[in-house]
Amino acid sequence: MWGAILWIVSEVVLSNQLAPIQAVAASTTVYVLSGYCAFVMAGTPRTHIRIEVAITMTDLPDRDSLARRENIGRHANLLVDADNRFATQQITAAEHEMIWSEVYRQLPAGKY
Repeated sequence: MWGAILWIVSEVVLSNQLAPIQAVAASTTVYVLSGYCAFVMAGTPRTHIRIEVAITMTDLPDRDSLARRENIGRHANLLVDADNRFATQQITAAEHEMIWSEVYRQLPAGKY
């Protein structure tokens, strides 16, 4: 999202100072370089991101996808409940973090 905003803002600013093609080229270069810098600065932690994806289609039962979807719902409910309980001071920050860590450990490691 921030990259698109950066591209639009740089395009608007540069279009008043450069020819249209040059402004597009410069804005695109700024966009690409900022994305590359963000990628490099993220470093090792970006390789440790865990996600779970389930794609289900109506009238086409796929038990694996349905199980993953239910698992995602279960994890989401645990996290929302932990957030709500922490917000109302029913659990401590450490307990909140333990719940989040446990859900994180249950997610499959992927290469993203």
